[in-house]
Amino acid sequence: MKKYRNIIIITSLVILLPILFGFLMWDKLPDTMVTHWGADGTADGFSPKITGITIVPLILVAAHIFCVWITIKTNKDNAQSEKVLNMMMWIMPVISLFTSYTTYSVAMGNEFGPERTTPIVIGLMFIVIGNYMPKNRMNSTIGIRIPTTYSSEANWNATHRMAGKLWMAGGMLTVISAAFDEKVMVFILFAVVLLMVLIPMIYSYNFYRKEKAEGKDVTTKQALPLTPAMLKMRKFSMVGIAAILVFVVVIMFAGDIEYEMSDESFEIKADFYEDLTVRYDFIENIEYVEDFRTGIRTMGFGSARLSMGQFTNDELGKYTLYAYTGADSHIIMENNGKHLVISAKTVEETQALYENLLERMGK
Repeated sequence: MKKYRNIIIITSLVILLPILFGFLMWDKLPDTMVTHWGADGTADGFSPKITGITIVPLILVAAHIFCVWITIKTNKDNAQSEKVLNMMMWIMPVISLFTSYTTYSVAMGNEFGPERTTPIVIGLMFIVIGNYMPKNRMNSTIGIRIPTTYSSEANWNATHRMAGKLWMAGGMLTVISAAFDEKVMVFILFAVVLLMVLIPMIYSYNFYRKEKAEGKDVTTKQALPLTPAMLKMRKFSMVGIAAILVFVVVIMFAGDIEYEMSDESFEIKADFYEDLTVRYDFIENIEYVEDFRTGIRTMGFGSARLSMGQFTNDELGKYTLYAYTGADSHIIMENNGKHLVISAKTVEETQALYENLLERMGK
């Protein structure tokens, strides 16, 4: 790591550079920023200003340092090409600059079409990676790492030369896809990625069969021999990935919303989000609905189980939601033009909650 300390520091600072820009432009940025767009370019994800400025660069710099560390440690004895390592180190900085430019451009009111620029940037990255593929030496972390490419150095080199040309062609096609409508563009991108994965695998397998038929000493392997340090790194990586997967599963599929009633108010207690207390005498209107479209979340928390926070839709405009994702029924409450929408786990529980609220409100 000492050998690459300077380039690691420089690339990490480049990844974090958009945070500095965000704080310098703090007063010119809106309190809520668009941070995600659909394939058609429609904004469908929003975050508070501080989150919009910091979250993506911080995640990317953590991923960058981890990937660089793994790559350098596992390639220490393999003499990986310096050009390939340098290319790998600049992937995250490019992603950080592009995503932050997109976020700030929209936040400052500039017309911007991420649905057009994103395939161009992805295509250019495919072209750059394709250009460096033939320079990629046999290793256990970077490249087309399948059993047949490890069967011989000739197989590895031939497969990566072919894949390099394929990725450059795929990158050019991805750039061109930006000129088509979003459905065609997404189809082209999906097809390009699929072909860039499958064709090198088929090519490597045929190359292996050809060498074997010629009587050459080839044996398919899962990877290069691993040193004790590399084995420790692999175990560490597996533990880290397992921990992340467990965390994601818990966040995505766990959690509840509970409603505690008292004489004058009820309290909403929600996992992973802030609690809320509502007085009965503040509720001017209440209704039970079975066909309610939540719209777009502008701030809050969303998972496969829970959907909470600030939302906006055509019916209510801006409103607050505490509900189970995909709930079949909701309760809408109104106070001074502001709306709160809640739900329980099932239709029956939501109906019971609605009747309980009506009774406590004296209606």
